[in-house]
Amino acid sequence: MLHLEVRHGSRAPRFGRALLRNLLKIGVPWVIGHSAVFVLATAGLAGTPTPPLGYVLLVAAYVLPIAYLVSLFAGSGRALYDRVAGTRVTLVVR
Repeated sequence: MLHLEVRHGSRAPRFGRALLRNLLKIGVPWVIGHSAVFVLATAGLAGTPTPPLGYVLLVAAYVLPIAYLVSLFAGSGRALYDRVAGTRVTLVVR
């Protein structure tokens, strides 16, 4: 719809690179967020104090997406997951 493509160099990324990009973009924040909720909820149900790991995960669940957003406006305009995966989103003129 927006005519955007993810590229690695002059071609589409291979499976491993695309998987890395998507794990960093979606998988890591998802796991961190759900882990934070699990740790915080489990401590609340058990009536025990929340372990420090719960707070670390909670902060990371908010900081990571914010860092992704900030990275779009800083430097080359590429998201952190694109920088790590070596990919670039390009506009395709048709």
